Amino acid sequence: MSETHEQWIDRKIAQNDGELVVFDGFDNCIIGITENPEFDTKFAYDFDKVIARLMLDGMSEDEAVDYFGFNFGIASSTPIFISLAPPL
Repeated sequence: MSETHEQWIDRKIAQNDGELVVFDGFDNCIIGITENPEFDTKFAYDFDKVIARLMLDGMSEDEAVDYFGFNFGIASSTPIFISLAPPL
């Protein structure tokens, strides 16, 4: 049986002693995890999915981007947010 997205997230959190920052309600926006021994391990979120998720709460795109800027602060433990390039 293959691992679900939620099981994968839980496993990664456990492997990192619970130190990974996770934004409640945005698990479906997680697209991966950083794997670099020189830096802290962090979840990677799809920026466009985060904005779309915020818009589901009734925000316009501009409001969602503003909300993101104020509420998903930048700190050394903050996950990374990626804007995906179009497929090749």
